[in-house]
Amino acid sequence: MHPIQKWQGNFLRRRGFDYPTGRPLYTYRTTSEEFSDLETMLRDCLGTWLKTVTLGDVARNVACFPPLFVLYAAEWWRRNYDGTGFAWEPIVSAIGASADAWNPTERSECVEKGLLLRFPHREG
Repeated sequence: MHPIQKWQGNFLRRRGFDYPTGRPLYTYRTTSEEFSDLETMLRDCLGTWLKTVTLGDVARNVACFPPLFVLYAAEWWRRNYDGTGFAWEPIVSAIGASADAWNPTERSECVEKGLLLRFPHREG
């Protein structure tokens, strides 16, 4: 299992769920430790992936990335917003990527996918 999938599974299990509940991940609050772990995991994964693909490629092809990016962005905003206006640069750079290398259309598609993606209950 890839670290990004493992993180998501552990995040849900800590909330008493074996499988995604159908709620968007961004509606969950993270603890300080979870937020730090999510940032580190995203930074580590992107550090590897961005050597060979673009951030847009990651957002399109790694299913767990959009909802986890939206979760991270929502938590980053909640924890770090200083009242100066919204910008993606500090959020994206905090996970080791360049906002300039991610065009607005790709970023918007990722955020939309992350906001709309609802993980279904696993049918047993």
